[in-house]
Amino acid sequence: MLVSRKKGTKMATDNFFEKKQPWSEVKDKIISGYLTPYCAKLLATRKPLKIIDCFAGKGKFDDAKDGSPLMIAKIIKNILHQQESYENKNVEACFIEQKYHDDLENNLLYYPNCKVISGSFENKILQILEKHKEEKTNLFLYIDPYGIKSLSFEVFKSLKSMKNVSTEILMNFNSFGFLREGFRLLKLTLPDELNQVTFEEDEKNSIEKMNKIANGDYWQEIIKEKNAHKINMHEAEEKFMAIYILKLKEIYKYVINIPIKEKSSHLPKYRLVYGTNHHDGIKLMIDEMNRAWGIIIENSKENIFDLFEEPSYYTSLHYNLEEEILRFTEKEIHIKELLLKLIDIFGITYRYSEYTDELDRLSKVPVGLFDNFEQRISIERKYKTKTGKEALDWNWDNEIYIKRV
Repeated sequence: MLVSRKKGTKMATDNFFEKKQPWSEVKDKIISGYLTPYCAKLLATRKPLKIIDCFAGKGKFDDAKDGSPLMIAKIIKNILHQQESYENKNVEACFIEQKYHDDLENNLLYYPNCKVISGSFENKILQILEKHKEEKTNLFLYIDPYGIKSLSFEVFKSLKSMKNVSTEILMNFNSFGFLREGFRLLKLTLPDELNQVTFEEDEKNSIEKMNKIANGDYWQEIIKEKNAHKINMHEAEEKFMAIYILKLKEIYKYVINIPIKEKSSHLPKYRLVYGTNHHDGIKLMIDEMNRAWGIIIENSKENIFDLFEEPSYYTSLHYNLEEEILRFTEKEIHIKELLLKLIDIFGITYRYSEYTDELDRLSKVPVGLFDNFEQRISIERKYKTKTGKEALDWNWDNEIYIKRV
């Protein structure tokens, strides 16, 4: 996301807002696809909702395209103007920005319930979280930094202590940028693949700071494995992210990440990482992200997908949905547990209904000689409808159990 800074050149953020880049288009369209139904669901709890854009920027690019602040502000404005759809309209956005706070305030001038906080993420976010720690407020954090240096894991640990508060995060994490900086700090030769990565080197960075970002020093061993040619760069990045996601799962029960990969190299430009403690959140996220991705493909006029792969590209090469269902149903398993295992593998490749359609197909019983399929799983619904009839729905909160036949 950033260019390496050389002596005498401008900071990367000086020209970042000249033109909205394709990777920014992708992530902004994904988050806008999610936030509208997310707001509707969370406001239905009758609790206040605060959306925090942690690295807000100007709000608008110089080519007149909206950044994430205006996108969020328009969603809130739309909620406030829908008189009948929302009984609870206690929603506001908080935008943290240090360098461009004046531009941002001007761009948000006519949008209600939007507050700009002048300062850096690392200095302001813990103050904001402490303020809401004992309140029953729903918090959504959109974390889209210019690099990785501000992403101390201490921020995420502070979320775990907010027991009265529902929190979710959607974060843009530059995993290859992290590894590139790691090679530099460990004074190892930079692999050719990382020469393609645009990332700002920070002379003030240190191994200790990198440990705080990663919540451990495991990344050092991974880099040394790559340097010794024991693993390739793709394997190093995937190994690093797998451990980082496990660290996040100590904070959030449900975590998914979506690699946004460039077709030219199949390297992630960045990874979108989503964390929530509510199973309905993960279900909503995969449905809305999958839907948003489809809209991007259908309506893209700027050939974004000449540059980027669809999220399903990697999983379709390595995993088969039917095979994974049969693997997990060797013993009887609850529908929620099964689907969460599948989501952990496939990310946003499938919508919730596509998983249940596949379960329907695999449970179908042949009735004639010419049916060229066989039943692969059995489904037992241990509950009835209110009228006492056999239930056929796929509500994963109900007693639905699946087993291979």
